[in-house]
Amino acid sequence: MIWRRLLVTGDTTLVELHKIVQISMGSEGHHLWTFSINGHEYGHAYGAGIGKETYESTLANLGLRIHERFLYNYDFGDYWQHEMRLVLRHD
Repeated sequence: MIWRRLLVTGDTTLVELHKIVQISMGSEGHHLWTFSINGHEYGHAYGAGIGKETYESTLANLGLRIHERFLYNYDFGDYWQHEMRLVLRHD
């Protein structure tokens, strides 16, 4: 098991989060990807372009609860699946 802790803000879009995960995992972003959140898929999958909703959806407006898990899938050939969890930061 490999894990990373990433610090992002609530106004981070899903497209931005995808790029952040790519950098943190040492990937180059050449494959299709999706986030699966509350039964809805966002991202760039199966030849479809990235929809407006993926560009505009932020972590804050997705209705995620603290510690709720969601999935980030990358490279549907090798099928890298990342389980993500929202944690509230206390300064």
